[in-house]
Amino acid sequence: MARYPSVHTGTGSVPAGLISFGAVGGLAVANGGFFPQSWGPAVVALSWAAVLLLVLDRSPAFPQRGELLLALACAIVGWTALTAWWSESVTSSLLEAERALVVVAAALALLLARDRTWMLRGVVAAAALTAAWNLVAGGAEPVGYANGIGALTAIGVPLALRERATWPALAVLVPALVLSHSRGAWLALGLAAIVGALRRPALVAPAVAVAIALAWVGETRRGEYFPVAVHEARAAPIGGTGAGTWEIWWLERRPAAHEAHDAHSVYLETLGEQGVIGLALLAGLLATPLLTRPRDRLALAAYAAFVIHQALDWDRELPMLTVAGLAVGIALLPDRQAAVGYRRRAALATAALALGGLGVLSGVAQISLARARDAAHAGDFPRAESLTRRAARVEPWSSRPLEVRGEAQLAAGDRRRAAATLRAAIAKDSRRWRLWHDLHEATGSRRAGDEARRLNPLGG
Repeated sequence: MARYPSVHTGTGSVPAGLISFGAVGGLAVANGGFFPQSWGPAVVALSWAAVLLLVLDRSPAFPQRGELLLALACAIVGWTALTAWWSESVTSSLLEAERALVVVAAALALLLARDRTWMLRGVVAAAALTAAWNLVAGGAEPVGYANGIGALTAIGVPLALRERATWPALAVLVPALVLSHSRGAWLALGLAAIVGALRRPALVAPAVAVAIALAWVGETRRGEYFPVAVHEARAAPIGGTGAGTWEIWWLERRPAAHEAHDAHSVYLETLGEQGVIGLALLAGLLATPLLTRPRDRLALAAYAAFVIHQALDWDRELPMLTVAGLAVGIALLPDRQAAVGYRRRAALATAALALGGLGVLSGVAQISLARARDAAHAGDFPRAESLTRRAARVEPWSSRPLEVRGEAQLAAGDRRRAAATLRAAIAKDSRRWRLWHDLHEATGSRRAGDEARRLNPLGG
């Protein structure tokens, strides 16, 4: 088996493996990073890892085009947040921006700790741990979504084949991939194998198009989801209708009463929600590692599997997959490195600290909301209200603290206060049908009931 040279900074090889393993594995055991309360801690951990690397490494360096990749990750956060200006749901758009902060923090830490061999070993180890957990626990554990398990193992299998040291991981990766019953993962892996065998990164784009076409025609549910995203894109082609708004369009137009929160294609959903600009930024980020022809066929296949699978599912909702793909992409960047001088090091450290601060705020808000929901379900309504007020102080633009508080007040039988709280939530997020539904429950208002039915004609 061919061995590929390591590219690393003065910190040595171990940090790259620890960061990729810790980030992917940590998010995997936290339901893939699906729930918002996992984003803040991930941002804090990755930001502080970047700060430590900047402080401890005497000669930090970025790989070639690393600055471009980091700049595009930052631009995606900025554009996602900017769509809140015209969004049909400010709350949803800014929540999506919070999730995107994980990508920036991961990109910075991985770029600074880059060692190709150990970075990819870390991804393989995290994928193998997740696969082993899944085989023991059954179901879709620990991620909570079988297709997420399939996607991660599709990335892990080519990487495990790279060297003898990681071949044992195949003993859990392959069975987990088979048992995931994920047709999307198999399709992505099959197309990626062709890309890797031919060693032609340019084939990734047509492979993505083929994947979308096959899913659109051959899979009933995606054949329903994809047109809604296209319709949304036609309504606002340049800037989209706002990050996180596809669900609004789906509820108003769905042909059958089954729930869906995402278009099941990152590219089509991005086009609908964030327009051509948002899709261009995403494409630029994903294409950066493919701008040169890499020597490592198997790493290229793993990265291609990641990029192709995003055409077939809601991978962006699982930061576990995004960080895994990002680590492989960074490993594919050209070897030539650009030294990070003292001033740039200070600027990056300051930016990392600021990013960590945003992670703390996000964590406080989202963890408080998660605990408030738990308290409300347990009947501890005063604690639920206290926690939602803490979340609202951190994120005053969000309707979610008011929504949780209103639901708790309604469950406690305090309809008058619940009605006032829900009206305040609606003032922030008037397209959320659940708020109108709860207001109808609290007041019996005919207008609230009509609005809930208009926003969700097939809703319960």
